[in-house]
Amino acid sequence: MKRVLVIEDEMPIARLVQVYLERAGYEVHWSAGDENTVHTFVTWKPELVLLDLMLPDQDGLDILERIRQYGSCPVIILTAKGSVPDKL
Repeated sequence: MKRVLVIEDEMPIARLVQVYLERAGYEVHWSAGDENTVHTFVTWKPELVLLDLMLPDQDGLDILERIRQYGSCPVIILTAKGSVPDKL
C-alpha cells in the first residue's frame, strides 16, 4: 500500500484529505508540522508528502529542506496563498 504523509496544522483539512486518500487505497499518516515532523518522515518512510506551507510554528519550506536531507520522495505543496509567485 502506498504511504502518504500529510503535513497540515488544520485538523479539519488534514482529516478531509486523509479520508479521501484512504478511500482511494492509500495508507495515511498525519503530522501537524511540529518538531516531530522530520522524525515522522524518517521513521515512517512515506512515498509521497502533502505539505502545507503556512504552518504556525515553522515555515513549510524549512520542513521541506529538512526532509530532503533524508530522502527524495515526491512532495506536493498545499497552500492557501493566492499570489502568482506563491503558486509557482
